[in-house]
Amino acid sequence: MQIIFFEPLPSENWSLFISLLPLDWRNELILQWPKNRGVQSVFTLNKNGAIVAGGIVFNQMALNPTPLEFLHGPDLFAAGHLYLGFVWVVPSHRSLGLGAQLLNHIAKAAPKLWLTIEDLSLESFYIPLGYVEYANTLPEARPQEKLFTIG
Repeated sequence: MQIIFFEPLPSENWSLFISLLPLDWRNELILQWPKNRGVQSVFTLNKNGAIVAGGIVFNQMALNPTPLEFLHGPDLFAAGHLYLGFVWVVPSHRSLGLGAQLLNHIAKAAPKLWLTIEDLSLESFYIPLGYVEYANTLPEARPQEKLFTIG
């Protein structure tokens, strides 16, 4: 029997999720949020005792925001939104609905969120979950980026 449960990780266990992320994401976390600056919560889905998905909620701007984040992030934080980043599902567990399950749980714990995507194919993942496009870069911009909110 497979048991999947949602868990906010205590800060001393954040590294359990972060160690699962791709190396470039881990490096970005180290550069942008030294000593967990701005991290409010790390949320995970666990299956039979192993983390299979997770995401990080931040309560302040990154040290090196993208242009879209720099432009809109301060107003979103001022309006009570938190930033959701580093949403990850272990590759062997993708296409099982775990990402949607994770985000639904996170939205209950932090109902006002914003996030950015550079992989525009992710729109089809976030929009059905209630995320609404708030802003985007011009189509000729590189990288292209979209900002979504919920709540």
